[in-house]
Amino acid sequence: MIETVSLPELVCVGLTVSGTWQELPKAVPAGWQRLFAAAPEAVNFLEVSRRQEDGTYAEFLGFLAAGKTEIPDGLERHVVAPGRYLRLRHDGPLADIAGGFARLHAHAEAAGMTAGALKLDFGYRRGLPDTPHELYLEIAPEPLALGGSASG
Repeated sequence: MIETVSLPELVCVGLTVSGTWQELPKAVPAGWQRLFAAAPEAVNFLEVSRRQEDGTYAEFLGFLAAGKTEIPDGLERHVVAPGRYLRLRHDGPLADIAGGFARLHAHAEAAGMTAGALKLDFGYRRGLPDTPHELYLEIAPEPLALGGSASG
């Protein structure tokens, strides 16, 4: 079931992997391994994906953290602003997560919503097993409608 939800600001610690769509299948798993090694006690992993204007992708791989969490060497702090999202629970294999996001995009289009550039994917675990995931697609804010009607 797809639903609309609001999320608060999220403070994350992790690392960014960038590349083209074709480069990501190798770059992202390697990034996860670097993150797991750099933060051995971390839990609650997520991936924050943002398509860049040049067509590449910036994938932030990290974990939820408190604002004052010490940042391990080689990692960075990333803040996701509060916003509205479409949410879908994904219970299949990791390889099918892209299909879940395709469902969210199709739902947004059918409902007349404009999808934003941000996608969130919660549910990663060490070793990258096929665990349940929560997928979120940002809904772009609607433009402010100024009062009055257009008349000639």
